Amino acid sequence: MLKNLENIKDKHTGSLTAIIIGILLFISSIKSITEGLPTEGFVGGISLTFGAIAYRLAKKRKLGTVNPTVLRVILEVVCIVLAMLVVLMQNDLRLMALSYPLSNIFIPGGVLIAYLYIVFKK
Repeated sequence: MLKNLENIKDKHTGSLTAIIIGILLFISSIKSITEGLPTEGFVGGISLTFGAIAYRLAKKRKLGTVNPTVLRVILEVVCIVLAMLVVLMQNDLRLMALSYPLSNIFIPGGVLIAYLYIVFKK
């Protein structure tokens, strides 16, 4: 029984790490936001955090460690939509994508690819 629990914990270390890094990115950009400076960490941190939460929920559902309920799927979709909206709701998206491609293209794209991979994996 304990060995099973240890294996489950090991399967979620990547998503936990992504959640922690996303929160740290967001927290590190708060000072720049208060000074009115553009920040790459704000968008990337929020997008990474919500995406990692959605990925973790989907992975737990796929592994069968939780019951697959409609509410859980709705929560996953809401997290993914929020992760994408943070990027898409910027004033000048094209300029921001060219200026900060990591937080505006690569992080949300990676989040979406990882989530879709785990959802459609057989």
